[in-house]
Amino acid sequence: MLLPPLDRADPCATIVVPMPGFLENISNFMQQLRPRWVGLALGIYWGSLFVATHMPLPEDILAVRGSDKVAHFGAYAGLGFLLGWWLLLRVRSAGRRVLFTAFLILLGWAVVDELLQIPVNRSADILDCLADWAGAACGLLVLWVWQGRVAEESRSGV
Repeated sequence: MLLPPLDRADPCATIVVPMPGFLENISNFMQQLRPRWVGLALGIYWGSLFVATHMPLPEDILAVRGSDKVAHFGAYAGLGFLLGWWLLLRVRSAGRRVLFTAFLILLGWAVVDELLQIPVNRSADILDCLADWAGAACGLLVLWVWQGRVAEESRSGV
């Protein structure tokens, strides 16, 4: 990590400081974010997903059958990560119980989201719901693994 010059006479002089582990830097940044900011990001992301899933689909997407499963998976992976992160910050626990709670919330929301598409002339598809569930599980799994790696690094002093 480079710090600004100490002496204004030599603007090219810098101090090189050894960086701690990359994951530890990310962890420090993520833990310093207040739950309200993560909650704001979660709310914007979740609201954007709701709007996107309740708008008419473009004709070119309709022509490719099953093309939306990857989008469902990715969208819910992001949602799972953000929801899990927000809950971990709110509860201040890295326990699996918190992440399992996030998964149950997203299981229910995926079903509700699919059913709410029927009134706007879109179809509710069980395969979309399965892709949502798989994405949510993947996003939460990434968060869980990341939390474990960060805890391991902090214990070993890397």
